[in-house]
Amino acid sequence: MASTTRFSLLDSWAANLDILEPHDIHTTIHIEQDKDSKVSFKETRITSGAIPNMCEMARTDKDATWLLRLVVTPQKYERVQTRRIPYSEATIEAFKQHWNIPDICFQAPLQTETCCFQFSPIACDPAWSGFFLHLTYGLSFTSTVIITHNSDTRSTFGVYSGVDPSQVSHVVEKLCRTQSHAFQPELVPLCIMDLAVTQLRTFCYKTYSDFLPIREAMGINLYYFPAQNFQSPELTHMPQKLTALINVAAGNAAALQSTSDIIHYLGRILQAVQPPTQLVVDMRDHLAFLQQILDGTRRKNEYMRESVQGIVQMVYAVLQQKDNELNHRYGADMRMVAIVTLLFLPGTFVATLFSASCE
Repeated sequence: MASTTRFSLLDSWAANLDILEPHDIHTTIHIEQDKDSKVSFKETRITSGAIPNMCEMARTDKDATWLLRLVVTPQKYERVQTRRIPYSEATIEAFKQHWNIPDICFQAPLQTETCCFQFSPIACDPAWSGFFLHLTYGLSFTSTVIITHNSDTRSTFGVYSGVDPSQVSHVVEKLCRTQSHAFQPELVPLCIMDLAVTQLRTFCYKTYSDFLPIREAMGINLYYFPAQNFQSPELTHMPQKLTALINVAAGNAAALQSTSDIIHYLGRILQAVQPPTQLVVDMRDHLAFLQQILDGTRRKNEYMRESVQGIVQMVYAVLQQKDNELNHRYGADMRMVAIVTLLFLPGTFVATLFSASCE
């Protein structure tokens, strides 16, 4: 049983119940191996009110040699100033009491950006370990993962919230495919990071494909395609497009760096697992593969950002040249007006002088 009072410098969520925004429907993943070494996978939909009882039943399951219980709470991403916890007070208390998830794991998503850390579900009990992962980058994979694990009973409990509803099926499919390895507590974070890296790479390559037409239109790729027919582009909205590309490239760079940091952190956790089983080695290798994907995507994003900055300077130089040409043309027109005025001015003066009445 977890301690009822734990040290915390954070403001308790119980003191501000407005940050609780319970969702009605959740997905639960039940994976376990029975005494006959048969692995079963079960996906169910439950209401918020049924979670406390499910958490208690998961702790009292004595027939499984190992098990994984994961609550998946989808949430449509919205740009709001106030972040909220998608669970009721009773649900949070059940997570704390039965799955030993501390308050800090519910407070951290409200106050942190992308981060991960380990925690102790039960003080001075080395059998229990915990892992927290929060993604604010990765677009549709802006989410939070909380894992607690009891090595004595080989029981793993997890809460996965904030995932976009369209991505829940991908998460379930990954876990179903790897269900025979669900006794490894790092499996869920690894699956989540695999999906996050895929989504991030897809988005980065989309922004790069948006950059290519601008690069070709500006004619700066002549070293690779010298025979291309260059046509001067429409520059009216070009600064806005380029500024948007610079902005998204900066966001991509931050997302790639933070995702890489989490992969390195997971790698250190797996490196500490002793003895290193074949599964652990395979998971390390997959993390190294994900890191290579991130490194390649980072290089492409950096090339795009530096190239766009060069194009910005070129566009402003072209716009300045056009302004100079217009000023030169308008200056010639004004000189012609001045010459015509000078030609007619003497006659106008004489006519005005003789038309004046003399007293």
